[in-house]
Amino acid sequence: MRDDLLRPCTIYPKNMMKNRLMLVLLVATTCTALSCKKNENVSGFTGAWGGAYGGDDYGMWRFKVGSDGKVSGSGNSLWVSTLEFTLEGRVSDDGQFRATTGGSDIKWEFTGTFTRDGHVEGTWKSTSGSPAMEGMFSGNRD
Repeated sequence: MRDDLLRPCTIYPKNMMKNRLMLVLLVATTCTALSCKKNENVSGFTGAWGGAYGGDDYGMWRFKVGSDGKVSGSGNSLWVSTLEFTLEGRVSDDGQFRATTGGSDIKWEFTGTFTRDGHVEGTWKSTSGSPAMEGMFSGNRD
């Protein structure tokens, strides 16, 4: 009996394994490259920002914009002295952002626009609780 009949697929499995390995490496490299991509267009907004909000409530706020576009910060009410809140959200390439509060029973949403020359403004509104509250905010880069 011939030896090559006993091992009918010896050539193909090696090539198939090599092809599969190459495919896995290609997929892994692509996924890594995409997940590490930073949003370079938000670099004009990075840094610390601060300002005030007014309307149905009023107080002070502070935001930090990271190089990845993440917006985080905090604020406190000057009307309700015990009200403090944290904010988290994201900024897009064109400066539009949305951040929501956490850390308190009152839930607010801040939406607005950062400008590359160091100004930010927008509106805020309550998304829970009664009565509904809303207003405007503005500030500048520190």
